[in-house]
Amino acid sequence: MPNEVRTTCAYCGVGCGIRARVTDVDQRQVQIEGDKLHPANLGRLCSKGSALGETLHLEGRCLHPRIQGKRASWKEATRFIADRFNALIADGGPEQIGMYLSGQLLTEDYYVANKLMKGFIGSANVDTNSRLCMSSAVAGHKRTFGEDLVPACYEDLEIADLLILAGANLAWCHPVLHQRVLAARAANPDKRLVVIDPRRTASCDGADLHLQIRPGTDALLFSGVLLIMQARRRIDNAFVASCTFGLEDILAETCRAFTALYLELTGAQPGDELSEDQVLQVLESHCDLPLDELNTFLTLVEQQPRMTTVFSMGINQASNGTDKVNSITNLHLALGRIGKPGAAPFSMTGQPNAMGGREVGGLSNQLAAHLPFNEAGMAALGEFWQAPNMVKGPGLPAVDLFDAVYDGRIKAIWIMGTNPVVSLPNADRIKAALQRCPLVIVSECIQDSATAAYADVLLPATGWGEKDGTVTNSERRISRQRAFLPAAGEARPDWWALASVARDMGHEDAFDYDSSHEIFSEHARLSGHAQGEDGLGRVFDISQLGELSAEVYDALEPKQWPLPARSESATPDDVSRLCSSQWLLSHRAEIVSLGSLIAPAEVTSPSRLRLNTGRIRDQWHTMTRTGLAPRLNRHIDEPFVAIHISDAASRDIQSGDCVRLSNNWGDAVVKAQISADGRPGELFMPMHWSEQFARRSGCNALVAPLVDPVSAQPDNKGSSVDVTRIPRAEVSWRGFVVSKVKLPLPEMPYAARIRCEGGYRLELAGTEAQWLDLERNLNATDPATIESNDSFRGDVRRICLQDGQLIYASFRCLMKDAGPNRLFLESALLRTHETQDEVLTLLAGRASDGIDCGAIVCACLSVGERTLEAAVLDGAQTVNALSLATRAGTNCGSCLPELKRFL
Repeated sequence: MPNEVRTTCAYCGVGCGIRARVTDVDQRQVQIEGDKLHPANLGRLCSKGSALGETLHLEGRCLHPRIQGKRASWKEATRFIADRFNALIADGGPEQIGMYLSGQLLTEDYYVANKLMKGFIGSANVDTNSRLCMSSAVAGHKRTFGEDLVPACYEDLEIADLLILAGANLAWCHPVLHQRVLAARAANPDKRLVVIDPRRTASCDGADLHLQIRPGTDALLFSGVLLIMQARRRIDNAFVASCTFGLEDILAETCRAFTALYLELTGAQPGDELSEDQVLQVLESHCDLPLDELNTFLTLVEQQPRMTTVFSMGINQASNGTDKVNSITNLHLALGRIGKPGAAPFSMTGQPNAMGGREVGGLSNQLAAHLPFNEAGMAALGEFWQAPNMVKGPGLPAVDLFDAVYDGRIKAIWIMGTNPVVSLPNADRIKAALQRCPLVIVSECIQDSATAAYADVLLPATGWGEKDGTVTNSERRISRQRAFLPAAGEARPDWWALASVARDMGHEDAFDYDSSHEIFSEHARLSGHAQGEDGLGRVFDISQLGELSAEVYDALEPKQWPLPARSESATPDDVSRLCSSQWLLSHRAEIVSLGSLIAPAEVTSPSRLRLNTGRIRDQWHTMTRTGLAPRLNRHIDEPFVAIHISDAASRDIQSGDCVRLSNNWGDAVVKAQISADGRPGELFMPMHWSEQFARRSGCNALVAPLVDPVSAQPDNKGSSVDVTRIPRAEVSWRGFVVSKVKLPLPEMPYAARIRCEGGYRLELAGTEAQWLDLERNLNATDPATIESNDSFRGDVRRICLQDGQLIYASFRCLMKDAGPNRLFLESALLRTHETQDEVLTLLAGRASDGIDCGAIVCACLSVGERTLEAAVLDGAQTVNALSLATRAGTNCGSCLPELKRFL
C-alpha cells in the first residue's frame, strides 16, 4: 500500500477530504491532515477528523467470525447464514428476513445489500439508520420535486446574503462548513445569519438573530412567513406560474389554519381576510417568540432574495418532520428562491454516506437509482438485475422493523455498521426484540459494541482506513474512500460478506464481485438504465461513470451528480445547483399541503420536562470510534443532561448532581448541567453514551416511539421525562479511578468510563459499601497500595505502584467537586515515579508545572482553560489574540464560540 493516500472522512455529511500518511504500518500509526484539493473542506478538518489517526489501533476490534460466541471460519459463517435464510424463505416466506444498515457504509456495501434483499431474497424489510436522521428530508424532497433532490451546494452558504440555520447546530455538527460561513461573513459585512433553535447553541454566537422557538412549531413559523410575504406582495408570481403548482390552494389552506388558531387564541373571529398583525399574533403566541424578533426576521426575508435555509435534525427528527421540511421548500418556491446562487433550501446530512445510501435504495420504501416504488420501477430494476425474487412493494421502516422482530414476524435480522440498541427510540424494547429473535447477525468493527452482545453470528468488518469505495456528501459530491491499512485480522468489506452469503444461497452469477470497482460500475450503469421509466428522466444519473477502468476508478476525483453519459463534457459547475427555473419548466415543483403545522408531542403530565436529544462537539454517534481517542474525551467527558436554572431550582438540583430521568419507556442516570441556554421546561441530553462507556446513561431509552406519519422518522425532540436528584443515601460518596488497564464498570448508581492518555478513568458515584467492594476488587489484583485518609474532609486516596509505574489511583470523597486533578493523574500513567517526593505528589494529586492546563476547550490542539487564563493575564483580550497566543481555534474553529464566552 502507498505511504500517503487521499481519502474521505468517516464522520459527518460534509465529506471532508483527508490525506493519510502511514508512518508505521505494523503499529498502525498514521498522520492525518486535511486535503487542500478537496472542494468540500479545502484542507480544514474538525476535531473528530483530525483525531482519526488515534482510532486506528486494534484495541477492541472484532477480528474473527463467531457463531454462538465461538470462533468460526468465514466459510462456516456465511454458509450458516445462507442455510438459515433459505430455510426461512422455504418455511414462511422472505418477509421473515430483515436487514438494518448504516449511513457509515460505503455506497458499494449499500448497493449489494439492497440487491440481495430486494431482488434475490425478495424482502423489502431492509432499512437504515438514515431513517433516524434524514428520512423526513427525503420524503419532503420527493413530495416537492418528485425525486430525492438536494438543490444546493456548499458555495450557497457562503454567497447567500441571508443564511438561516433551522434546527442545525452547524458550529458543532458540521464545523468545517461553519468556518466557511464565518469566513464569508468576515468578507461580507452585509451578510446576515439567523439561527432558529430552542437552545442557544455555539452556532448562535455571531448570529444576527436567534429565534429561540418553542419546539415543534417550525412549520407554523415558515407557513406564517409565507402568508405575510403574500400580504407584502413578495411572491414571485412569474416563477410560481411557470415552475410550480399548488400555491393558491396552500395559501387558502394555511389561512384557514391560522384563522382557527387565532380564534382559539383570542376567542374572536377575524374578518374576511386574516391581517398581518393577526398572523403575527398567532406566531408570537404559539412559537413563543418576541414580536420585535419576528418583525426583524420578516424584514430580512423580505429584503434578501439571496436566501439559503440550512436544516438538519431539529427539523427532521419530529412527528411532523416532513411537514417542517415542506414548509421550508414551500417558502423558497413561492419566493422563487431556488436553483440560483445563494438561494435554496439545503438539507444537511448527518452521516458520511447517508446520501449514497439513498442513491441505491437504502430505505425500505426506496428502490435503487431513485426508481419509483411502483410496478414500472420494480420491473425496470428486476430486468437490470435479472432478479428472480423481486419485491412487490415497500418494506418496514426502522421502528416497525424492530417491532416485527419483537413480535416474531421477522425471525432473522442482519445489522450492519450501526448500534440500534443505543440509537433507536424505546431502546429497552430493541434489546428485548434482539433477545427474542432466533437469528441475529451483526457485522461490526468493534468486538463488544452494545449491539454485538446480542449477536448469534458476529462478522468482523473492515474499518475506516481499511475500506475501499465511495461516499456521497450533502452537496451530492461523490468521493473515494481509499484503504491505506491492511484489514485487521480476518475482517472483510461488508459487500464481500453480503456477496459471499448470496453465493452460498445459490445466486453465484449475480454476486460474483471481486472489487468495489465492479460494484460501483454496475451501480452507475443502473442509473442510466433507470432513465425515462415514467416519462421523465431521473435527475440522479451517474452513467458517465459506468465504464470506468479500475485505474480511473482508483484515481477518481470528487464529482457532483448528475453525471449523465449523454453529457460527458459536464463539469461540476454545470451541476452544482439543481432545480433551476429552466429545469422546473418541465418538472414543476409542488407547493405541498401540510398535515400538521405544530408537531404533536407525547401526552404528558404538567410536572414533566420535554427532552431534546442531539450531538456534542467532539463525539460521534455511539462513540465506538471517537471514544477511543483520548483528546476527544477531554472537552465533555461524561454523560449529562442540561437543565434550565429555574427547573433545577424547583427540583433542588445543583450542577454536578446525579439525576435520574424516567418515563413510561425507560430511565437513565447522568450528571446535571445547569444552564440558561435552553428554555424553561426543556432538557437537552447527548445521544452518544452507550453501555460501553456509561452505566444506564443512554438517552434513547427515554425516547418515545413516535414517528412522522409520512417519513416514519422517529421524533427525538418530543418525549417527556421526570427528573429527580438521586438521594444522598444512594450517592453518599463520589470519586474516580485512573488505571492503566480497562476496568469493568462497577455496580453503582452512576459509573462512566473515559479513555485517557495511557489508560482509562472511571467516574463513579455510589454508597460507601459499593466503594469498599470496588477497592477490594482493585486490591485483589495487587495489594501493594499506599493510602491516605482525611477524616475531616471525608477523602480517601489510594495509589498502586509497580516498578515505579502507576497501576491505578483511586480517590473518593464526600464533597461533590473536591479531588485531585484528573489530567495530572492521567498523565502520571505515562511516567515513572521513583522518589518519595514523586510518590507523595501522586498521592496529593498536585499538578506539576505545565501538566495542568485545565478543562479542555480546544480539542484539536489540547488547549485548556488555565492556558487561556494565563494568556488573558498576559494581555490577550480578544478571541483573535487568544488564538494567536495559544493556537486555540486555529484548526477547525469549533471552539471559537467558547473562546468568546470564556472572555
